[in-house]
Parts: sequence; structure tokens; C-alpha cells
Amino acid sequence: MKTAAFTNKRKYTFDKRDYIQFRLRKITPEIVENQLVTLKRPREYTKVVKPVTLKDGIIKWNAKERKRLLSVFKEHADTLTYCHFIPASGAGSRMLQDLTTFLNDFKPGEESFSSYINRTKQFELSVFFRKIKKFPFYKKLKATLKHLELHTLDKDERKLMIAKTLLYDPNFKFLALPKGLLPFHKGRRGEVLTAFDEQLRQFVDFSDSFQQAEMHFTTLKSAQTHFNTALSTAHSNLKKLTQNNLSISFSHQSEQTDTVSLTKEHTLVRDGQGKVLFRPAGHGVLLSNLNTLSQDIIFISNIDNIAKHKIQKQVADFRKLMIGNLIATQHYIFEILPKLKEAALSTAQLDEAINFLKTTLHLKLAINFEKRSKAERCKILFGILNRPLRICAVVKNTGQPGGGPFWVEDGKGNISMQIVEKAEIDLTDSKQQLQIDAATHFNPVEICCGIKDYEGNTFNLNEFCKDGEGMISQKTYNGMPITILERPGLWNGSMQHWNTLFVEMKPSLFNPVKTINDLLKKAHQ
Repeated sequence: MKTAAFTNKRKYTFDKRDYIQFRLRKITPEIVENQLVTLKRPREYTKVVKPVTLKDGIIKWNAKERKRLLSVFKEHADTLTYCHFIPASGAGSRMLQDLTTFLNDFKPGEESFSSYINRTKQFELSVFFRKIKKFPFYKKLKATLKHLELHTLDKDERKLMIAKTLLYDPNFKFLALPKGLLPFHKGRRGEVLTAFDEQLRQFVDFSDSFQQAEMHFTTLKSAQTHFNTALSTAHSNLKKLTQNNLSISFSHQSEQTDTVSLTKEHTLVRDGQGKVLFRPAGHGVLLSNLNTLSQDIIFISNIDNIAKHKIQKQVADFRKLMIGNLIATQHYIFEILPKLKEAALSTAQLDEAINFLKTTLHLKLAINFEKRSKAERCKILFGILNRPLRICAVVKNTGQPGGGPFWVEDGKGNISMQIVEKAEIDLTDSKQQLQIDAATHFNPVEICCGIKDYEGNTFNLNEFCKDGEGMISQKTYNGMPITILERPGLWNGSMQHWNTLFVEMKPSLFNPVKTINDLLKKAHQ
């Protein structure tokens, strides 16, 4: 029942249960109202000017540069603290979508498996069953199925039983697990390794170079017990994890960052009990988690982009070059900032700083910049350079989903290099579509971050986020179309006002697992 007592000073009507719900979530009605206002505004799109390409913003190191950057890494790494930040809250359900659909839709006796495949075009499912012995979980699956009376089933019913066992049997329960805890590889001794296991192994090998090193996973609270168990097992298998200079930590996405959504009638979406529906607001909310860290070097990657050991070594070598690039770039910035602050530069030094801004950081200055006084120019340059810095790997675009590097124009006419998702672009605009079609690279989420200023203070990362509440998009809830609000993506709008460099990475170093059949690729076998 609505109560007018709560609407005297408010634009939107909430009932008593809503206020109790807000209080339990530690949010104010004003926060919900602001989200509703944003949801009802016309959608704002990111305006891309052109793609960032090898000849226009993307760096490709030659052998000499690689040698120099590796030397920089080796010289400085043991004086620095390091953190590998991995978002790990993703569920395994997307990876298992074909199996789930098959279990729900296939009716043995009414059609054959081959007819089902032809009808649904799920040809990858046929590959899955044909090559099932190649998966790391096969040995355990075979042992589990021995206890079931498969001989009483025909071959199509057996396939259903395999799907049901993997998704729901207590020995597997794949649907209940986060992606990071699903079996990815076979180890050298035949042991089954999850993505989480492999990330820990790579971290242990890579982190020896640093003064202190931490691996930080963001997870769902509901999955934390599973991760704790997996970490305990890893400690017994990886003795190096107990070294004093290494640590493993976890954080969770705060409920306070969840957002409301609207029905097509522009009313609040509510669940079956009449409560306001709050949804996780995308990976952009992890900026709060990232903002709690204070290491000299922070590396961000996705938990599912982890190949077997041989390729891990190549990835580690490339990351050393990225870190070397960050250190070298920071070195010049940290050296010039105190001089800019005091306007204590010669004309040659000022010209050098301007050239660095244009040629190294690929930043564009206002047309009237040169007409300003020396003090004003120094102040502008100081404001531009005194920001967080990130080195982002990009991979040649071969049709993978995800965002990519683009030159973007903001509402004030400023143009900068950004990582942009397709969902942020107005695809009905033919000119914008042309820029997407012309893109040569995409974002694999291999990002090396420097979050400290020239005096060693940690930046407040919220100050460098895109203005506004975030991105509006369409989803469904119980079959009903709804309008949702997501925070600016962690490596998109949440880092819009960082200084950014893009470097090309070999496609062979990018090996994500988006579907279960990706585990059949050479990098995972």
C-alpha cells in the first residue's frame, strides 16, 4: 500500500517497505531517485571519431625497444610493490549455455540428437560430445558415470545424462560454480586445474621480481567459501604461496553499488514479493575495489584468459615489457611535474613537455594553448600529466566480441584515446557504424596501471571517472523488457580521465574461455 507521507518532498513515491529495503542496503532514497532520473533521460552515446590504429595511437615495439623496456623492468621491479587485480565474480553459466539449453530442450524419443543439432544449429554441442575425452574433467566424469546404469539408455539419452551430471551432480555442480573454479586444464601430473589454480601458479612465478606482491580477486559473497577452499588446496600444492612477500586477498562487490531498473511503463521493476529489484551495475562498480589498493604497479586481467604453462611464460614476458613501459613513462612525468608546478622550466624544457604530451601520450591541446602565458601553460600541462596512467594491450581484431580502442570526442570537444564497448555507441548512426567497421584492434583486458602521483600519494580514482551515472541499456527480467543502469565500465568510463597508452599484443597471448569448447583449443590442451 502506498503512503503519501513519504511523497511530500519527493518526486517519486516509495512505500514503507521500500524505505526499510533502502536502509538495509545502506542507501538513501535520494540515490534511488537520482538513478530514476537518469533512467528516464534520453540515452547518451559515446561519440567515436575514428579507431585507434598502429599508425595513429597504437605502439608496436621493435627488438631494440623490447630490450630497453625489459632492462627498465629488471632495474626497478625489486624496489616496487605489485598487485594483480582479477575480477572473478562471473558465473560459469554462460560458458555452459549450450549444455543447459540441450538439457532443457532436447526430448529423446521425439527427435534424434542429430535432428536436434540441425534444428537448433548448436553444432558446437556435437563437437563437445565427440571430443569429450579431451576435457580435463573427463576422467572424473567417467568414474561418476560408472555408478549409473548407462547401459539401460540409448546413445542420445546418455548424452542427456552426461549434461545433467556435469551441471547438477554433487561431484561437479558446474552451474553453481563461478567460472574461475571450473576445470580448465590438466596439470603435468594429470591433476585437474581450474582457472583460479592457473592464475595462482602464474602469479607465484611472476611475482618473484617484486619487493612485495599481492593477488586480489573480486568475487561474489556467495562464492567466497568455494574460493577459500580452493585457496587452501592451492597452499598445499604451491609452497611458494607461503613466502612472506606474497599475499592473496579478496573483496566483494558492494550491494550499495547496485542499481534499480524501469519497466516499459517507466515504473520501478519489482520482484515477485513486491520488493524493488536491485541489479549489479556491471564491472564499473569494481572501481571502488580498485580504489582501496595502493601498490606501485597494478595489473588487471580477466580470470578466464589463462593458457597452459608454456604460453603463460610468454604472457609474463610481455607483461614485464608493459610494466617497463609504465615505469619509463612515469619516470619522465614524475621528473617534469615539480618543475611544471613551479613553472620553473626553460623554454626548451617546456617545448619538450609539450612534445611528450603530443607524441608519447597522443593528447591534443586546445587551439589557443600557445597564446597563453608560460605560467598558464605550465598549469594546464601539470593538470593533464598529474593523473593515473595505464598501459593497455590491444590485439588485432579477428571478430571477437568486446570493446576496442577509439578516439573519442566528449561533450566539450576534447578528443582522447579510450576503450569503448559497442553498447556505448549509437549503432543506428551509419557514420558511427563505419568507425566500428574500420576498427583494427580490440581490448583483451591486459592493463598495467600506475595509480600514484609524483609525490608517492595514491590518487582517488573516483576523481578520474566519466561524469554521469553510467550507461543505460535494455535487458529482460522474467521475460519482461526492462531498462537498466550500469556504472561506467571499469576500463571504459571509469578510467576516462586517465592517461592512456595502447600497445599491440600478439593474438597467441590472448586465450580466453568464453564457451566450454574453447578448452579444446591448442592453448588449453
